[in-house]
Amino acid sequence: MGHRELPLSNQAKTETFLSLNQAFILRIYKGNFMTRAFFRIVVTCTGLAILGFSTFPLRSGPQLQVEVDGADLVLAWPTNAVGFRAQSRIGLSISESWNDLNGAPVVTSGLQRISVSRTNAHQFFRLVKDSGTNPAVSALALSTNALTFGSTATLAFDIIEPDVDLAALELTWTNVLGSFSNIISANSIGLSTDAIRAELPIRPETLPVGTSYFRLRLVDLMGLYSAPVYFTITIVGQGGSGAAPQLLSVAAEAAAWGPSFEANWKLKPGFLLEWNDPDSDVERIRAVLRMPFGEIEVRELQATRVGFLNTGGTDLLRPFTLSYTNAAGTYLAEFQLIDRTGRTSEVRFVQFDLDYSAPPPAQISGFSPGSGAPNSPVTLFVDSLSSLGTNFQVTLAGVPCQIITNGVNYISLTVPAGAVTAPFKLVTEAQVTASSSSFVVPPVITLTPDRDQAAPGEPVQFMTSIRGATNQMLTFSVNGIAGGNAIVGLISSQGHYQLPLLPPTLSMTVVASLTTQPGITATALVQVLPSTSLGGTGWVNSAQGGSVYTTDGTASLDVPPGALLTNALLSIGVIRGTNVPTPAPGRRVLGAVRLDPDGTIFNQPATVTLPLAEARPPGRILSLKYFIRSTGEFRDEGLTAIVAANGREAVGQISHFSEVAVDEAEVVVSSGPPQIFGLKAASTFHEGLAVPVLITGQNLVPGLRIEVLLDGQPTAT
Repeated sequence: MGHRELPLSNQAKTETFLSLNQAFILRIYKGNFMTRAFFRIVVTCTGLAILGFSTFPLRSGPQLQVEVDGADLVLAWPTNAVGFRAQSRIGLSISESWNDLNGAPVVTSGLQRISVSRTNAHQFFRLVKDSGTNPAVSALALSTNALTFGSTATLAFDIIEPDVDLAALELTWTNVLGSFSNIISANSIGLSTDAIRAELPIRPETLPVGTSYFRLRLVDLMGLYSAPVYFTITIVGQGGSGAAPQLLSVAAEAAAWGPSFEANWKLKPGFLLEWNDPDSDVERIRAVLRMPFGEIEVRELQATRVGFLNTGGTDLLRPFTLSYTNAAGTYLAEFQLIDRTGRTSEVRFVQFDLDYSAPPPAQISGFSPGSGAPNSPVTLFVDSLSSLGTNFQVTLAGVPCQIITNGVNYISLTVPAGAVTAPFKLVTEAQVTASSSSFVVPPVITLTPDRDQAAPGEPVQFMTSIRGATNQMLTFSVNGIAGGNAIVGLISSQGHYQLPLLPPTLSMTVVASLTTQPGITATALVQVLPSTSLGGTGWVNSAQGGSVYTTDGTASLDVPPGALLTNALLSIGVIRGTNVPTPAPGRRVLGAVRLDPDGTIFNQPATVTLPLAEARPPGRILSLKYFIRSTGEFRDEGLTAIVAANGREAVGQISHFSEVAVDEAEVVVSSGPPQIFGLKAASTFHEGLAVPVLITGQNLVPGLRIEVLLDGQPTAT
């Protein structure tokens, strides 16, 4: 194979005349780097076609160095650049030829060097390599020549490529369906060394029943081919017992079809096949179309993919596509069923006509308006609408439209949800006709939060989908502020929204808009829940109220909506140890908490929960008092707290902030010994749950040690 240099303009476009039915290597150079593309041009019945096109990554050539040595130039390149020789020419015109430099290079310091006289003001040099060695295929082996349905054959062979520049595998094959070719990039199957064992899977799904004849060749980046090797694969049934399928009848949907007069029309004639197969194992349907001037088209379809299931029935099949290139006349269609064992049905025939003199089908002449959103009304104007009958459908971007009514030459419909900009299509059983222009559907954004309610400080992720927009970049805003801010909360370009600790409104409005079309938007609301703060401190919204818990959850403050005049940062902490208020004479403090900021006043009572130092029976009423630490005095405002169901907490209501405590009358120690009268659980319980126990008796005072016995032996204290 020879080579030709072509000029490239600034737009990297060039034209040349190439021979047909040959494979080509296209090389594009950039300095010492080269990229290659492999393709083949063949003649088809409608013109030229590129069968395969594979590109290969840039590969570095040897570095050519030029040094000045007095009146001479010294060219140097690496010694491992085997097969390269130096050439020169005076100009860059394609008409000028490259000439080999005289003399042999001398190897010094790891470089090949050759001297050239400086005889011209401009000289150009390059390194060029001879075509190299042809690749070769050896030891070809096929795991099986007879391939059954559902199995796989492995084609294995050795690749020998001393130049390490294998480009592709060319595989061609012929069978009853025709002749085919495929070019497989060597890189795509990991072939990159000079000698390697290659394996290719071959599956029956792509081959018809019967024998296919294959030819395999290798081609390298210099365009050199290996000698071809040949093999055959036969698709056969699995064998075994059973009955052959029966094809009872075949009928065309119409005796004749009148094609559309619009350019590039296509027609898929339908055929009704009545069949029977008690074994339910029909595997293939072979369809043959014999055309007026002797052309033949063969299709072999997998039965399950076209709806031929179970033991039989009457099914519609459209295996052929006719177009404006097909001649008018009578066509003959043949059908045959093949089951999994390889048994075949009888062949059934049906003929139909393609008649260009028949009246043209209905065609869309226009529509109004030219654009609209989903569910908006549109009027479609149709010529020869009556020829459609009643069995037709209108689609937009493949989505069926709801037809409201139709007149003599128009159809009223609505734009379907999910449609995008596209032509309207009239769809019948026999063919499809499209409008000459597209109906414009504005882009649609769907904005969905992962939850529509969230508490202050919590994150919300917005999911989006966009239909009908080329540029799908979005801009988010919160309450009208692009990207949000510290007051309304920040939202990222990926829709991650963080509510602020103190939201300014009870409902946050998030809007997503197309960056390039800001008028296309979608809106979602996030309802702000009352705040619940851990760690003992939290912002409470005056309108919503909220809750603040200590880190261990033993104490809490619940503020109802409207109790605060303004939003406030509130805190609660348990008072323990030596900080517990000194009880008043004759009283005993059971628990106390500190509430800040001191002096906070509520419009309506807030609820405080205090942990108890000792368990008390659920429902017992304790005294709830304010403690003034500066004076060491308790202020009794007649408040009470009720012991919770767990016996370890007391719950009461307060109207302002300070330190609060629950206390009870101090127990007078009796001189007599303790006596136990009763023992019962102080709350509901089940296995594995620790619950308080209520012991009743006499002289049971604080400081007593209680011992639990099991079978007379101590188990716990």
